[in-house]
Amino acid sequence: MWPDVGGAPGVLVQLPDFPVCRNCDKFKGMTDFFLRLNWGPRAETIEDCTRKVVQTLELLASVDAGFDLWYLTTRPGKGKSVQPLVMDDKTIGWLLLRGQNVNDSGEIWPELGFSLYLKSSPDYSLSHILTIHCGSFSSLVKNSVVLSFSKDERHQHVTDYGMMLGIYSGLVTIWSPQEGMVVNREVEEPVLSEVYN
Repeated sequence: MWPDVGGAPGVLVQLPDFPVCRNCDKFKGMTDFFLRLNWGPRAETIEDCTRKVVQTLELLASVDAGFDLWYLTTRPGKGKSVQPLVMDDKTIGWLLLRGQNVNDSGEIWPELGFSLYLKSSPDYSLSHILTIHCGSFSSLVKNSVVLSFSKDERHQHVTDYGMMLGIYSGLVTIWSPQEGMVVNREVEEPVLSEVYN
């Protein structure tokens, strides 16, 4: 539920450290949101990144069944059916390694970290989209987690402010970002925006 802002605009009755919703009444009924966490250079191993991705997927699955299955964002080869991924440590590690940047000679740039791109449905237009960049210790590539929420009416309850806040807070705990935000695309304005030490 979006908080009742009558009498105290933008103030939530929540735990003291929870983010505050900006102009909550403006966003009621809107469904096109994304969440973004960013942090600067931070070297992390493939094991570190894999563990955090596993925690992220477990968190999302605990919130809503729409996050239970994940697919590659690329199209399958001709004649191949679209199958959900088995999201175990081995598969996640492989996907992160597959997302490493390479130069023109095919050599890996380890300082640019690992990347992962997933969708929650075979139909991209109905999917939650999850993009993760982890382990970059270069100023060229920011580390980030971006979750674009599905606009499918079957998943509109996920864009309830309380549910988005729960996801946001859980992801902040997992990834320890330097900044985070939830943004509404319909008005291109942040619902909440936080900076962390």
